Amino acid sequence: MSIPHVSPQRLAVKIKEHDTQRTIMGWLNVYGIFFWRNNTGVKIREATETQNRGFIRFGTPGAPDLFAIHAGKVYGIECKSPTGKQTEKQKAFEQSFSGAGRGTCVYILARSLEDVTEAISLVARP
Repeated sequence: MSIPHVSPQRLAVKIKEHDTQRTIMGWLNVYGIFFWRNNTGVKIREATETQNRGFIRFGTPGAPDLFAIHAGKVYGIECKSPTGKQTEKQKAFEQSFSGAGRGTCVYILARSLEDVTEAISLVARP
């Protein structure tokens, strides 16, 4: 009886964007770094007597998942799975954000916690 070949990719654990985000939020919390989750999306508004059914948009399209402030810098943290790709709006936001603060705005494309710890470890922690 032969054993079928299974590729390493099929055996690998699939890390989801949400898992990466939760890990990063936990790390920021442990180190006392001020942060918030930045929700962006659309909600359906149901019809009322005075308004038709419609959409309520919130957040800025392309904005990162998390923002953190530490040691005089503002970090925009876009969480992705190991294979996730930025949208065009996310790329445009990254360019605008990175150029806005004369070095005080740092955009992090985070595929793992290590991407965040490397970027924030450049700044001395209190």
